[in-house]
Amino acid sequence: MSKKPKANNQNNTIKKIFTSFVIILIVFSTALIWNNRSLSYIGTLNGNRIPIEFYNLIFSQMAMEFEFSLMMQGLPFSPEFRYLIAEDAFNNLLEMMVAVEMANELGLYLGEVELTMAQLAANNTRDMHTSANIRNMGFTNRSLNQFFYNNALHGELYEYIIAQREVTEEELATAFAEFLEENIQDLYAHIVYLITFDDYEQASSILLRIAMGEDFMELMREYSTSYWPDFLPVDEYGELIEHADIRQFTTDPLAIEAVRALEVSDISDIIHFMDGTFAIVNLHSIEEPDYEELEEQFNEFTEANLRDEFFTEQMFLRMAQIEVTRNTRVLSEQVPSEPVWDDVEIGILGDDTEDLEYEIDINEEEIPEDD
Repeated sequence: MSKKPKANNQNNTIKKIFTSFVIILIVFSTALIWNNRSLSYIGTLNGNRIPIEFYNLIFSQMAMEFEFSLMMQGLPFSPEFRYLIAEDAFNNLLEMMVAVEMANELGLYLGEVELTMAQLAANNTRDMHTSANIRNMGFTNRSLNQFFYNNALHGELYEYIIAQREVTEEELATAFAEFLEENIQDLYAHIVYLITFDDYEQASSILLRIAMGEDFMELMREYSTSYWPDFLPVDEYGELIEHADIRQFTTDPLAIEAVRALEVSDISDIIHFMDGTFAIVNLHSIEEPDYEELEEQFNEFTEANLRDEFFTEQMFLRMAQIEVTRNTRVLSEQVPSEPVWDDVEIGILGDDTEDLEYEIDINEEEIPEDD
């Protein structure tokens, strides 16, 4: 009988240990879930979470375009560039989410064509990226569709807003007059023949022969032939052009200025182009622009530009009214260090493609503050 209290004490001890273990497990699981949730969004817009997978897709696309641009210029892509892209990617995503909010308030929706284009964009992205990479960015088929639906809705808002910007004929006429005043010299085409050389001494000897009366055209065809494939432009049929506006041969501002100083039929001194080429130029003619065609093109560009500026102004006004937070932990720690599209076999995300959502699903739960 005297041993029962001891047995009860042992049972109580076991219960306390088990209870403590369960509490520790719950705390650990909660912390893990909390940590994962804190990494699931890139920031908040008016208290609503902005999904990190949307940010990752915009970031990867911008990084890919920037890296390709540098590659075409023969420049290396430094990892530091990713932190510059990170802020632009966040701002682009923020504009898309603000546009979605505005479009919902206005009751805008996508037509069948826009829905189809959004779905095609989602499918093309699945083709571009691998299944593994898409899923590593946090995307399911449904969230990927939602992203491109949001992007398409941004486009609908753009069309809706720019339609409200009326551009008058007087406004266009004033802008065109100012354009002519500022750029009149650049509008004239200075049509030239030229003889090109890699060597200054040879250019000097040919210039002397021209001065002594030898025919410029014969010397051009004799001495420039070897340089034509790399130097002179070609027409739409691939045929070499013997004469054209000086700006088709070079973008060197000093060379262009030297040619513009010539009178028609004048032959220049030796001009040193910035690519290292030496040239002797014969100014064949000066052609005026087709002002009617120029004004038509200018008005089309200016009208589109004014409407675009109007959209930007409206977005700025709205952006000034919103409350935005940045998940600094994600921005500082989760910027991908490697391109998400490198060294992986191309694949497609399963067969469980879901239909596009017609309503924007934004998580409206309370956002806990990060420690």
